[in-house]
Amino acid sequence: MTGSFYFFRKILFGLLLLSAFAGAKTLNNTSYQLSGPLYDAYEPLFTAHWSKLKSEDVILKHSNGVLSKAIDALLNGNSKVDVVTLNNNGDIDKLASAGLVDTNWREAFPNDAIPYYSTIVFIVRKGNPKNIRNWDDLIKAKTSFIFPNPTTSGNGKYTYLAALAYAQENYSTEAEQDEFMKNFILHTAVFDNGGKDVTNRFIKKNIGDALLTFESEAYSILQQNPAEGFQIVVPKISVRADFPVAIVEKNARANGNFELAQEYLNYLFSSEAQELLASFNYRVIDRQVANANSDKFPIVKMKTPEEIGGSWENINKTHFASGGKFFQLQK
Repeated sequence: MTGSFYFFRKILFGLLLLSAFAGAKTLNNTSYQLSGPLYDAYEPLFTAHWSKLKSEDVILKHSNGVLSKAIDALLNGNSKVDVVTLNNNGDIDKLASAGLVDTNWREAFPNDAIPYYSTIVFIVRKGNPKNIRNWDDLIKAKTSFIFPNPTTSGNGKYTYLAALAYAQENYSTEAEQDEFMKNFILHTAVFDNGGKDVTNRFIKKNIGDALLTFESEAYSILQQNPAEGFQIVVPKISVRADFPVAIVEKNARANGNFELAQEYLNYLFSSEAQELLASFNYRVIDRQVANANSDKFPIVKMKTPEEIGGSWENINKTHFASGGKFFQLQK
């Protein structure tokens, strides 16, 4: 009798829960591969905000696979996500050119729709046995490192551009810069599709003397693997890696989620969300939050992708398209 009562109560609770969420809206976000933990943490923060704002429940979902595949799925009409939270402007511009995102997407939110940013740093093994301090140390004899494939990963694109920024800063001719980049590519132990893949190779398979990745991810790796004794090396020059956001307007309107999508992204600029972003080791745009976290972010000279290679359209065409410089340097 008692067992039946508890079974009935469990069924009733489940029905009530389903009823509560039956009318809830579902918002889908496509993001970059390393974003999972961040948007898991953002979910309760935003749902509480939305409930207070609209007295409505909302279900949030996010996917964070290989970015190039996610963009292709959107362009091919095989993805109906409402918003994108990406790691480079070029991919959003592609969506805008296809009519999925407003061409004025940068004006839809503060700071050109960039709520946070990072840069590229090195993770080295315990004691830094290869004495890696800057980009030129990566191409010394018997030194190898890993970073994601720049043709499939935003992380990889930024790493390649950061190395190119160093070459431009230190070599006056294009031929000398190309020679440095050729050596840089030759010392790369392996290319994987995304940041998560190369991180697993570095930690679990012990490949490479250094892992080149976003600063935000580097801090997380150290926190999650304290026994390994990894160290972060911040090079003297690197790239500014912006993380832009946009509404996939065509999908959001079709899904009846435009207002929800707008608030989901706008709330990333709130002080509460900025504090959350800073806790995940991202550099934020809110001055008060940024100042409160300034001690953990070393000063580094950052060049924008546009300063290094022109527009993202030009960068992708010149360096990462089939037959581009990345492929030429590999040969």
